[in-house]
Amino acid sequence: SGSLSLCRTLFNYSVLLSSLSKRSADPPLFMCLDPSTPSPMAKSLSLIAASDVPRPFNLATPHRPHAVLHPFSDLIESQDLYLAQVSTLIQRASRRLMNGRRNSRGGAICKLPSVLTQTRPGRDLLIQTLEILNPSLVLVVNHPLTAHILKERGFNGKDCSKLVKNAPDMSAFVRGPEMRRRERQNSVREYFWGPSGEFTPIRVRCNIDSLPLYKAMPPLDQSALPIGEEPMLCDVSRVTDITDMRGHVLAVIAMPNPRGDRVKVEGEKEDAEPPTISVTMSALSSGTVLGYISVSEANGETGDIQYLAPRSGPLPPSSVLFETGLVWNGE
Repeated sequence: SGSLSLCRTLFNYSVLLSSLSKRSADPPLFMCLDPSTPSPMAKSLSLIAASDVPRPFNLATPHRPHAVLHPFSDLIESQDLYLAQVSTLIQRASRRLMNGRRNSRGGAICKLPSVLTQTRPGRDLLIQTLEILNPSLVLVVNHPLTAHILKERGFNGKDCSKLVKNAPDMSAFVRGPEMRRRERQNSVREYFWGPSGEFTPIRVRCNIDSLPLYKAMPPLDQSALPIGEEPMLCDVSRVTDITDMRGHVLAVIAMPNPRGDRVKVEGEKEDAEPPTISVTMSALSSGTVLGYISVSEANGETGDIQYLAPRSGPLPPSSVLFETGLVWNGE
């Protein structure tokens, strides 16, 4: 019960840290780096943090199904055998991530004794684990060397020893801003080129006047509004200046039909003009994201623009482009 209480405290604390770092409602992926033997913490965390993954992968908010690494046996016959066990579990977790199982279970994830970071192969394996599993949070207990390695890899650490008893050296690490930036770059690259470069995106040239491109506008300050009027949460505006658009990732959003999904009656005449689509933040929120394009070239003087698209052909009818806030350098 003591271990369970300890892990509940860590879990609640880690969810707070993860929410500050991800801005996502997806349940986080955890790794517990605990050098103690035996380690009841990993087992307790796996019971508490396990959760279903409710949503599929989305480029704007990268998310992958969680992997489950079961705690190892406390009886480790040799270092080579232990490293082999870790490698096997990493491969299983990697296959599960690549398969994209939507209902895989997530949670506390493994017990890594101090022997793992005492040798170069062990440290390399730890780094490989972090790169493949991409955990939202890593708990390090009584192991300064591991904490140092995480800091070098770009994790931001916070001492949480005062939160629980009998834990003189315990830190919680979350992905730093540079790591999250690299993850976004990798997500965009995989979307256009594929995980192994097996895709070939299409380059399309056009003029900004032919693209229904919109962006979110910051809300007006209260002092700039008439007395008694509340500021809107957000508004959208048409983009006409593309001077600094190079590298921007745009979402292709299918707008809802103004007439609704009404079935056409046989013999009914077509309207001379299609209904006008009102582009508002509310309409964008209720639209469907069909895909993404990336601006590769932009000439602010002539308005000419070139973008990468996953496939050829015009943009879908009744669709608009919207600034995602992601910038991809094309590497």
